[in-house]
Formats: sequence, structure tokens, C-alpha cells
Amino acid sequence: MKILLGIVAFTLTFGLSSTLVGLLFGFPQAEVESSKYRVRHQSSATTYKIKRLLKRDIANGIPRHVEARRVFQTERNISSLDKSPAYRSAVIRYVEKSSNLSDAGLPRDFQYAWRKHMSAWKNRAIYLKSFDNLSNPNSSTMNLSDDSGEINETWDQVLRIAERYGLEIDGSYYR
Repeated sequence: MKILLGIVAFTLTFGLSSTLVGLLFGFPQAEVESSKYRVRHQSSATTYKIKRLLKRDIANGIPRHVEARRVFQTERNISSLDKSPAYRSAVIRYVEKSSNLSDAGLPRDFQYAWRKHMSAWKNRAIYLKSFDNLSNPNSSTMNLSDDSGEINETWDQVLRIAERYGLEIDGSYYR
């Protein structure tokens, strides 16, 4: 009888303490490999098409990055980008090239994210084109726009969706 009471007391104590610790600190979650939960109908052809589109987009953006780096090195002020005709021109050329990339045949969720990203860039290009109509684009009263937040958010979304389709995202996608 003592042994039976000991087993019951141990079981109740262990169960109560485990429950209390779980409630206070959270119950442990099983670690799952994220690749098991990617899109069901993932194919290497889809992954390849997404990768090709993104790599072309990144290549289109290289002149924009080079010009941004040049402006920042000479001016030491990020707000000087909008005032630079060469940077504005590089952004407009980037938008023209990348918005003409075909997303036909890609998954709809990827297309939606891609088009939203390109829409953010088109808004940026429209804003930068408005500087060409100013008589003095270096005026201190010029309204600077910081829409990089939307561009960055939409790019992150594009990459998250691409990753779900099997694309391995590395630092080359963040240049």
C-alpha cells in the first residue's frame, strides 16, 4: 500500500510541476524542418523561374547601387540621392527594365508580391521624375521622400514567397 501511495504521490507531484512549469514558461514545441512545409506543388522548374527573374532584377539594379554608392561617398548624406540627376536616371532605368520582366507562369502569390514590389518602385520613379520639372532641384525646400520602407517591405515579401517555393535566399539578394 505504501508503494502504491508513493507512486500516486510521485505521479501527481510530477504532473503538477510539469504543468506549472509549462504554464509559466511555455510548453516545449517540437522543432520542425521548415522545408517540409513549403508549397505542396513545388517544382525545380518553378524555383528556377523565380530565381531567374530575381537575378535579372538584381542585375538591373546594379547601376542604381553603383550610383547611390558614388553619391553617398561624395556627399556623405543619403538625402542627396534624390537631388542627383544620375541617381534619378539610374532608378528610372531600373524601373523600366525590371517592370518589363515577365512573371508569366509563376505562382499567383509570387506574382502578386512581385507586382506590388514593382508598384512601389514605380511610385518612387514617378516621384523622382517630378524633380526634372523643378527649376532648382538642389533647393533646400525640396520635399524629400523616404519610400524605401515600402520598397524594402515588398522586397522582403517577394523573398519570403520565393523561399517557400524552394529558393535559397542568401546575401546576394540583399545588395
